Parts: sequence; C-alpha cells; structure tokens
Amino acid sequence: MVLVDQAVVSGANFLAGLLLGRFLGPSGFGQFTLTYNLILLASGIQMALISAPMQVIGPQRGAANEAVYYRCALQLQIAFSLLLALAAVSALHVLARLFPEWGLVGLALPVAAASMTFVAQDFLRRYLIARNDTVTALISDAGTYGLRVLLLALLGWGVGLHAHGAFWLIALSCLIGVAAFALRPKWWTEVGPLDRRELRVTSREHWHTGKWLLADTVVYWFGGQMVVIYVAGHLLSADAVGKITAAMNVVGVANILFLALENFVPSRAAHMYAARGRAGLTSYLRRVAYIGGALTLAIVLVTSLFAEFWLNLFYGGAYAGNGSLVLWWGVYYIFGFLIRPFAYGLRVLGNTRAMFFSTAFGALASAALSYPLIGFAGMNGAMIAMCGVQTVVAAAMMGFFFRTMQDSS
Repeated sequence: MVLVDQAVVSGANFLAGLLLGRFLGPSGFGQFTLTYNLILLASGIQMALISAPMQVIGPQRGAANEAVYYRCALQLQIAFSLLLALAAVSALHVLARLFPEWGLVGLALPVAAASMTFVAQDFLRRYLIARNDTVTALISDAGTYGLRVLLLALLGWGVGLHAHGAFWLIALSCLIGVAAFALRPKWWTEVGPLDRRELRVTSREHWHTGKWLLADTVVYWFGGQMVVIYVAGHLLSADAVGKITAAMNVVGVANILFLALENFVPSRAAHMYAARGRAGLTSYLRRVAYIGGALTLAIVLVTSLFAEFWLNLFYGGAYAGNGSLVLWWGVYYIFGFLIRPFAYGLRVLGNTRAMFFSTAFGALASAALSYPLIGFAGMNGAMIAMCGVQTVVAAAMMGFFFRTMQDSS
C-alpha cells in the first residue's frame, strides 16, 4: 500500500508539473516556481522537526503512551501550519517589494492557504502510515493529487490558468486530503485535549531528534537547485526560471526511479552488510549503481536526444529553442544518481555526518559558482552551476564512503 501510495504521489506530481508549465507559460511558471520552492523548503523543515522524529519516536512508545504522544505530534503540526501561513504572507510581501519584476503582488493569500494545507496534508499522510492506517493515507493522497491534476487540466484547457489560481487549486486539493483524515470517527480524540506538560516533553524530543535533520535540510536547500534558481530569477527573469524548470520536468520522470530506489535499497543494503560485511555491501551497491545507472542513462538519452520534441509535446511552442536546457538537466540527473549509492552506503555504515558535510560542500560551490556563471552565460550558466554543485557533492560523498569503509575494516 505504501508503494502504491508513493507511485500515486510521484506520478501525479510529474503530470502536475507538465500541466503547470504548459498552461502558465514561461513567465507564469517562473512566478509559480519561485514561490512554490518556498513551500517545499517549509515542507522540508516540517519533515525534519515533526514528521521524521514522529516516525522513529512513535513506534518506540508503549501502548499506554502512544495515544498521548501522537496527540502532541498532531498539535505541534497544527501550530506549525498556522505559523507557516503567517510567515508565507510576510515572505511574499517582502519578496514582492525586493523583486517587483517577478510579479508576485497578489499571491500572498493563495500562497498562505497553499502552504498551510500542503504541509498539513503531507504530515497527515505520514501520520496515518505511522499508525498503520495505510488505506486512509492512500485515499488522502489519491484525493489530493488526483483532484489537483484533474482541476489543472480542466481549468487550463477550459478558462485558462494563472499562478494565483494554481495556488488556490493546491490549497483546495490538499483540503480534500485533510478531509479524508477528519472524516474518520476517532479523529477528534486524536487531536485533543491539550496537555502542556506532554507537549513540552514532545517538543524537546522532536528538537533533539530533528535538529541535525533541520541543518541538513537548510544546507541542502542552499546547495541544491534552489539558490541557483533564485539567482537566475534575480539576474535574468521569472521567464528564465520558468524555462529552466519546464526543461527539468521533462527529465524529472527519473525522480520516480529515484524514489523507488529509496523505498527498498537502504534496507536491502543494510541486510547485505549484516550478512556479508563490507564485501556484501560493496557488491550490492555496485549492482544498484550498474542497474540504476543504466536506467537513468536510458531516461536521459530518450529525453535529451529528442528534447525539442518533448518540449513541444508537453508545453507547446512557448518553450521552443530550449532543448539545450534539457540536455543540461540530463547531465545533472546522471550526477544526481551517482550520489545515491554512496549515500546509501554511508547511511548503512552510520556516517550520516559525512552526508551533511558533502551537502555543505555543495552549498559552498553553489554560492561560489551561481553569480559569475549566470551573469556570464545566462540560463546555460545556471545549468553549469547546478551540474558543478552535483559534481562536488558526488565527489565528496564518494571520498567519505571509501574512507568510512577503510575505517570500519
């Protein structure tokens, strides 16, 4: 059920990205991307401080304390969602003043609504899975993401779509997913009443568990696509950001493969390490690298060799002439895959600190490369910067992995 749920989410996100790119056009899609990435950052913070700690703390509670703990986790999430809505309004007003050329005026309320409901639905699906209610989790995700794709298609082909309308659609679809939780007969007993002492204890536990995850999330945000995207928006335009993101979505089908690997490779790698030691781990990760690398390369070749065809098929003529961006994204995803076997190995060996430092090196590379390369080569400079960041992270991860293997011998 969890695998089916992930397939629904990944597939619907891929389709939604294509529909948004087609109906919003390069400029509108750029506005959407610059704003939506802030929601994704907030979702990462929530994952680090609330959802991820819940997934490891909750199962360790005895039957007598389990209900109280999960109630406090729900209450923390409610508080986070409300605070996020206020933060979104403030952030959009600040961005609209700092970068008037992005055209973000009027997006504050729909973005606040989308932010609050997006993180709420994402938390609730993980909450339901943690409490072994996978059927309701699947219903929530199918309703949320299925409705989103359907409404985007209907409105896009019917009356047209703008960035503020897209955020209202996200908010509405997420409310449907939240309703799947709220319609359960026992939901009220799970949410309340408020116990301040237990809430303080739970908050401290979550902070202790999630503080390094939070640091890793923030560093990943600065070391990944995000900074380059915002520098491109500042130095170039929202239109350029829209074209870069649309090209990414063409190759983004590879994300479904990456998420599928995440669902089973770490546990299988841990089993091989326990059974056969370093030799078993290395042998298994090598097979993952060969097979996953071949599949990734196939996706990259199919999308890159026919880049203009896919751009025209998915988006129409508005993105014509940007096939080189698809090729650059292919290079980016190849390096993105190369990172994964080493990251899985470091997790099995218990050296997650090395993963943090690898990401931090990527963040430094992003800060050093973004401005000069984008200023010199425009959109191609942005892609060179992102590929450079991936190369730095992959090299660091590989070095840490082999050093950790030597230290564990």
